[in-house]
Amino acid sequence: MFADDTKIYANPLLFYGTLRQDLKRIEKWCADWLIPLKISIEKCAVLHLGVNNPRLPYAIYGTPITLCASYTDLGVVMTEGLGWSEHVDSVCRKASQRCFLFDRVFGNCSVSTCSQLLKSYIRPILEYAGPVWDTRFRKDSDRLEKIQRRVTRMPYGYSRPDYEDRLRILKLTTLEQRRLRGDLITTFKHSRL
Repeated sequence: MFADDTKIYANPLLFYGTLRQDLKRIEKWCADWLIPLKISIEKCAVLHLGVNNPRLPYAIYGTPITLCASYTDLGVVMTEGLGWSEHVDSVCRKASQRCFLFDRVFGNCSVSTCSQLLKSYIRPILEYAGPVWDTRFRKDSDRLEKIQRRVTRMPYGYSRPDYEDRLRILKLTTLEQRRLRGDLITTFKHSRL
């Protein structure tokens, strides 16, 4: 059994007994295999999804598992209401730190270097797990696009072309167009199954 096997994305009332049994099985497995250390309860968390969730308690070794309002799983921040603004905050913070570093190191770099930096180091941060999360709000989409705007200004000083012209010069598209393209590719892949 893997750590992710205890995740349930269904009606918690139907699976409450099953999940409790799974937790007991994990405890028994640790005892059977004579694992000297107990499961690290501080690393476990319960994230109740949805408004109508009954918020049932769960425990390991009789110790209640802590409840959390948001949880990072495989680099994606999930919240109780399944809003993605907190994830966008996290992504923008990481990408902004990297932009600052590149601006300090590369300063007035060439257009081709700027394009390579953006494609290799910034866009993977901004697009990671894109099919899983979606920017429902315009403000989130604008904040992501703002990072790309910032990077495309690097080769130019104060007198620079507008954003659309910079994208054309760098042979890039907007992040919104990239997300749409990624969604279409994912839909096509799943339709062929």
